[in-house]
Amino acid sequence: MRSCYNVDPMKEVTVTILTVTSMAKSKGRPAKPGGEGSVVRIASDLVRKAKYLAAQQGVPVSDYLSNLLRPAIDKEFRKAARDLMDGPRED
Repeated sequence: MRSCYNVDPMKEVTVTILTVTSMAKSKGRPAKPGGEGSVVRIASDLVRKAKYLAAQQGVPVSDYLSNLLRPAIDKEFRKAARDLMDGPRED
């Protein structure tokens, strides 16, 4: 609670009390648009090109890059999982 004191020149004192209340926070964070999940550093020239191409397609940059990278990453991930399940190779 904060108080402000205003002194009237006619010898009367006026006291105004201001109560400061905080607004209730919403529960949890709002969902991130476009499936954004992590911060990743990418070369600025690629970002500029990706922004242009995403705008041409009318999609967010995060969706554009996810759709572009998903097939290659899924393929490599499946290969890594297979290699892990097969165990170390003996030559």
